[in-house]
Amino acid sequence: MMFVIYQIIQQIWKQPFLECSNLIIAPNIPESATNMHATFSMCTSLTTVKRIPSNVNNLINTFDNCTNLQGELKIDANVTGQMIDGQKDYQGCFWQACTAEGIQLKISGNCAILDEIVGSANSDSNISVSK
Repeated sequence: MMFVIYQIIQQIWKQPFLECSNLIIAPNIPESATNMHATFSMCTSLTTVKRIPSNVNNLINTFDNCTNLQGELKIDANVTGQMIDGQKDYQGCFWQACTAEGIQLKISGNCAILDEIVGSANSDSNISVSK
């Protein structure tokens, strides 16, 4: 029974750090993670996330209001723009993120729609796709 619960926790990373103002560096996200809906939403001190694994299929509001997120982030997620509860599977991923003065976030990875994800951020977000 404990193993089954552990597997579920490993797959669904929905809101585990929501509004965690003390989180600066994100833990490694397990390959088994699938749902990252609002995982780091409103983590205003968060600066570093290394990679989003390929099994992830929900990035809705994942980094919403992570104003200090910066550096390089590799997104290998399997999001496609499909609708989940009336929202695209990446909607709000970077809303109000990366807005602190002097920071920059560079996105790379194997996700097929990186440009759309970054393009959905608000206009004062300092995010770009590395080619």
